[in-house]
Amino acid sequence: MLIILSVVDGKTVKEIAEETGIKEKAVYHLMELLKLVDLVEERNGRYYSEYREMAEILLQIRRDEDILTAPRPRRGEASITL
Repeated sequence: MLIILSVVDGKTVKEIAEETGIKEKAVYHLMELLKLVDLVEERNGRYYSEYREMAEILLQIRRDEDILTAPRPRRGEASITL
């Protein structure tokens, strides 16, 4: 979400909802929460964030967690390594 908001022109709730597939009402509540913790700011109905790097780090952590918690093949089963 923060990566989407890091564009120069900001995004409206509707634009964020369309890009993420999240319902507008949920996006609105999330943006209000992120405003409370100073991760986004709102100006004229558009939301902005300067935390692109942090968002990318969080996404990488999430991908790493998914890899680490993925089910392991049982002994004797073939596994695919990337």
